Amino acid sequence: MPRIAEAVPLDGRRVRIVWDGGEASVVDLAPALESRRIYIPLRQDDELFRRMIVSEDRNCLQWPGEDLEFSAVRLAALPPVTFATVIFGMQWTRLA
Repeated sequence: MPRIAEAVPLDGRRVRIVWDGGEASVVDLAPALESRRIYIPLRQDDELFRRMIVSEDRNCLQWPGEDLEFSAVRLAALPPVTFATVIFGMQWTRLA
């Protein structure tokens, strides 16, 4: 299972992830946050989104509130923001 060493919120709903092995990537969570109703607060509240932390087990991102988390497995499967939109769509469909 992938482990998150560090996560930094960026503009929009982008996040810079540093993995345990030292690799880093920037992912856009906006499309993924649109996929579930539980994420409505994260879509609507910039301040809440920026309060993101890495879980104690380093296996997900967490936010204040009930069940507001995004797993490291799903993060690792997201394409970096440099991917074309078509490629992102294919990757996201694969996760669904």
